[in-house]
Amino acid sequence: MASALADETTLTLEAFRERWHTVRGWEIEDAKERVLAHEEGPLWVTAGPGTGKTEALIIRTLRLLLVDGVAPESIMLTTFTDKGATELEDRLIATVEAFGYGDQVAVENVRVGTLHGLCDQIMREFRYPDYIDLELLDADDQRFFVNEHVEGTEWFRSHEGVSKFFDPVDFRLRRWETPDEWLATDAMITVLNAARQYDVDEDALAAADEPVLRALAEQVRSYEATLREHYRVDFSGQLRHFTDFLTSDVGERFLLGDAEAEVPPLEHVLVDEYQDTNPLQEAIYLMLALACEGNITVVGDDDQALYRFRGGSVACMVRFGEQCVTHLGAEPVEVQLRNNHRSHPDIVAWINQFIGNHPDLPMAVRAGEKKPLKPAAADPHGGAGLIALDSAQMEPAEQVAAMTEHLMQTGAIDDYSQVAVLLRSTRVPKYAGVYERAFARRDIPVYNPRSKALLKQQEVQLLMGALVTLLDPEGRVGAAPDLAGSDALRDTVRTWREVLQAHLERNGGGPLDGYLSEGQAAIEAMPPGAEVDTLQAIFYRLLSVDPFSSWREEDPNRAVRLARISTLLDAYSKVHPDPVRISTRHQGRISDRWLREFYRRFVEFVATKDFDEPEDPYDALPAGYVQVMTVHQAKGLEFPVVFAGTLNFGAYPGGAHFLEEQLAPYSRLSPTGSDEERAAADRVRLLYVQYSRAEDLLVLVDDPHEAEPAALGRDAEGTPVDGDWFAEEGRLVGGPDGFALIDGIDHPKVDDGGPRRRYSVTGDVISYRRCARQYGHFTDLGYRPEGTGQLFFGHVVHRTLDRLHQHYSGQIDGVRGGEVPDDATVEGYFTAVSQSLQAHGVFPLSAQAEAVALEYIQRFNREQGPTLYPLVRDTEHHLQGAYDEFVLEGTVDVLARSNDDRDDPGTWEIWDYKAGKRPSMDGPDMRNYRFQMQVYARLFEVKNGTLPDRAILYFLGEADADAATVEVPFDPASIDDALEVFASSVEEIEAHRHANRWPAPPPGEAPDTATCAACDLRWDCPSVGDAYPRRLP
Repeated sequence: MASALADETTLTLEAFRERWHTVRGWEIEDAKERVLAHEEGPLWVTAGPGTGKTEALIIRTLRLLLVDGVAPESIMLTTFTDKGATELEDRLIATVEAFGYGDQVAVENVRVGTLHGLCDQIMREFRYPDYIDLELLDADDQRFFVNEHVEGTEWFRSHEGVSKFFDPVDFRLRRWETPDEWLATDAMITVLNAARQYDVDEDALAAADEPVLRALAEQVRSYEATLREHYRVDFSGQLRHFTDFLTSDVGERFLLGDAEAEVPPLEHVLVDEYQDTNPLQEAIYLMLALACEGNITVVGDDDQALYRFRGGSVACMVRFGEQCVTHLGAEPVEVQLRNNHRSHPDIVAWINQFIGNHPDLPMAVRAGEKKPLKPAAADPHGGAGLIALDSAQMEPAEQVAAMTEHLMQTGAIDDYSQVAVLLRSTRVPKYAGVYERAFARRDIPVYNPRSKALLKQQEVQLLMGALVTLLDPEGRVGAAPDLAGSDALRDTVRTWREVLQAHLERNGGGPLDGYLSEGQAAIEAMPPGAEVDTLQAIFYRLLSVDPFSSWREEDPNRAVRLARISTLLDAYSKVHPDPVRISTRHQGRISDRWLREFYRRFVEFVATKDFDEPEDPYDALPAGYVQVMTVHQAKGLEFPVVFAGTLNFGAYPGGAHFLEEQLAPYSRLSPTGSDEERAAADRVRLLYVQYSRAEDLLVLVDDPHEAEPAALGRDAEGTPVDGDWFAEEGRLVGGPDGFALIDGIDHPKVDDGGPRRRYSVTGDVISYRRCARQYGHFTDLGYRPEGTGQLFFGHVVHRTLDRLHQHYSGQIDGVRGGEVPDDATVEGYFTAVSQSLQAHGVFPLSAQAEAVALEYIQRFNREQGPTLYPLVRDTEHHLQGAYDEFVLEGTVDVLARSNDDRDDPGTWEIWDYKAGKRPSMDGPDMRNYRFQMQVYARLFEVKNGTLPDRAILYFLGEADADAATVEVPFDPASIDDALEVFASSVEEIEAHRHANRWPAPPPGEAPDTATCAACDLRWDCPSVGDAYPRRLP
């Protein structure tokens, strides 16, 4: 079902250039013209800051689609972040539409995403058996998992010499002869991640001279075996699975295509931000490029490589040419983008001088033959683009605040969000505090979500104080001298209890005091060994009590912080699923064993880890706030005004430099220079990125008379730049009297709306239409639901049915295909899926519910399998369509063909399985399901150029096949009506998000009883009144 352009409709290069000029209003410049002209083979693009590397990727992709007629599905385009992928996809879609090819090229089918996201998507799409049942661990999940299940943590702590050998990995290791449990966990994760990111050969490592490294090889193997045992995978393990996938039979279908299934081959790979690639990722890209006959394009800038601490190796960018010759047998075409369209000429001159003459980053360790950037900003203002602050006259933070106020008052900027203060760390109060106080004195709002201050927020401390007080009222276990734990644990718990006590005293007790007293009394009445409830269930009942209930509904900032605690509890509960229990020896007292585990495994985790506040990826730079951020956060961004607050810091080798040195002999790494030299080069790159974010004005905050020489670099003659250089250039400002230097700035704020949000037909729109309050909490605010019974039923049904389709098509190892599986085989698949779900913390409501799910599947298999399975062409088929304000996505359970006439595209059927019984044909659920299938029909048309023949809903809970089967009629008019309903729902979602309100349905219009009875928010929901009185623990 590829959607490549027919030869007669492709563009010539000349026609492409003309259309580009018409659409964009400018001609493709020299270097990008070389990108456009490139036909086949490897292409190596170095793109300095502000030179339009994203535009270069778009030009390359559009050439493949519109000139060469490559099928969108045959192009894989990776970016460094999800946000970057969304923005790039939006721009591709908009440009194709502007070119007049929106109805002919399904550009949504280009595989755009991060490498991790695409690897996950592809392995699941092609049902790679070694991956399909695995759950991907995020950072919190991995920390809990390693702490509980991985023996390497104890190896790190107890084996003589291990923590001492690795002490450069974490400076805290130097303080202790035996590191505490969580410190060892963190260090072990760092080492395990690095060994895989560097693509270490474990056999070679096992033969190392150093005993600790020999033991590490076994720890890596043991860790990956433990992950498999528990149906888990981390990010590095995911990429290892992908390398195995590429050499498997199913991987061959992805690489070479499958004519029978109408899957086109992979033909081109394009990579953004290649300078931050790690060696394992590099290996994957080279494997893909080899399968694509060398058709790989990489874009990046080694001078902006910042992610060594995450395993990135700038050498991947620097040595790309050598790797192409070695692995692809071809030298890449080299292109350098030099026209800087971002910055004032003064700023371009400064960054050219800084990077071009710096002794810590000689040309020998940079990529290619780099030439200086050329200023090409459209309308640079007449004032100075570069200044430095003189601290002798006014304290720097005060000058920053005063200058920001001046810029706003004079109309130089329209919004405070046009100003960024860039720091090496944004922790409060140590680093960012002085700036935040200076801005506060002038009533200038600040946005600093990565201040590591989540646990200092009142609502978080009060909630945690209430939770530990409910479970351990007198602090009997938490304050016990023999509790294994750090001083941080005891200090943190003491603070939480003090915050709670202060709140209760201020409010004369109030609802929270009443609930805690009643809850403790209920616990005291429970018999020995009784099960109290799950930790998450107790958390949600606490949330239903004021002040948490009011904060959750009325204060979005407090609401998302409380949601963050729910995600931590969810991660903990996946590894520690045991419910809260009463002691087997004492009535009415929480088990000491359970409490000790809770304090050691959860509370100490929270107490020893700094957490950022939640951020909205679609509103990363909220209007009305000065942006206080790290240089790493600012990577890829630009601001009219940048205050560079990161100048005075040393270039000291860190854990990444040490691990590179130790693991290089056994890996794909090829570090250049000593640890100290690489650390010095990294400092130069960080400063370069910081300086190059500015459009109109770059302000060096630290006094240049006192700055580290390395922070200012050298001039063309090799003379170190210092405060005198700035004074002689007339660029030194000591207070408001010098603000005239910047009065030429006039930069109106342009709001491009950002990337279009993605909305799932079922996960977003139908969920919202069922209950806006539930949707807002669990989808928008980020709360994690506690109840998994309904999740289990739906997941186990859909995943097992998918196995049955794979069985019939012969995609399962050892299965010939063409046969409907018998009941015993179905039960085997069901059991495997059920076990993987339960390993992930998703449990059935009961053994009876699990048996019912199996019964539904077996009945469907017997009755529908013989006729449906032979028609199935794809399962879990992704659909997507872009609209003016949003992108709508959906997944069809089954794509079937009612006959084998390939020349008749209208013979397709789309099927969607529903795990329960059929609702009322006239009720709201059935209306939503009809809308769903009608929208799927349109998305199918967007992808394939024609409507499907039929749309079928199948309700597995119905014993009668006729009752189970509902055909949804559709035509262009009914589809348009359905889309209008969905678009209206999206508008409502956006309005609620803007207002920060997620109202419950009016009384009498609540969702069905099953939905409400399983909802974690039912305890204080106005829709259901007193139907669900708040339970005590």
